Amino acid sequence: MWKRDVRGAAPEQHAAKFLQRITPLDYAQFALMAIGIIMLLADLVAVLRDAKAFPDYHIGYLLCGFLFVFLGMLMSFNRLLLTVWAWRSSDGAVSPHHHGQPHRAD
Repeated sequence: MWKRDVRGAAPEQHAAKFLQRITPLDYAQFALMAIGIIMLLADLVAVLRDAKAFPDYHIGYLLCGFLFVFLGMLMSFNRLLLTVWAWRSSDGAVSPHHHGQPHRAD
């Protein structure tokens, strides 16, 4: 069934069909970003309060953590842009137009 849908639809319509669904992996990514930001901010506050208790390279670890979370947010934003682009390119329709072909309607 999946292969039939791929052959019958244009690539952008096929992408729109799957990108418009928010999957459990998307929710997991948002949750991990939120938890990561909270933990990094808590660690940053601890380092700023008592910098002598932490080694010098700990700031580098924090910067890497913020960089990874930022890259995750950037990937989520790119997915959102792709979804909006696919939605607009298909004129708001998720499936191909089969108005003149009722036998192909799913």
